[in-house]
Amino acid sequence: MNLCNKCSEYVIKVFAEKIAELQQKADKFYYEDKNQDMSSFLLDKVSALKEICILLGITSEVYIKAKKIYDFTNSGKSGYILKNGKIIKEGNK
Repeated sequence: MNLCNKCSEYVIKVFAEKIAELQQKADKFYYEDKNQDMSSFLLDKVSALKEICILLGITSEVYIKAKKIYDFTNSGKSGYILKNGKIIKEGNK
């Protein structure tokens, strides 16, 4: 399914903002609050949004924008921590 250009830009923006927001909240629960259940709950919402993106054919565009808003590339990986709202390698400042 292809959306009109203006519509798809708006939809991409909205999905990217929501995915970035949910990822950031999930990381906060995971790294700072040590609440794996709440983190997983939020990541389930991200997965649902990703499925919609796949159906709309906008997944890569959404994730490129989302990672510019909040870089969650290393989220949940071993050896990384959340510091000042960013995922960084443990030991880096």
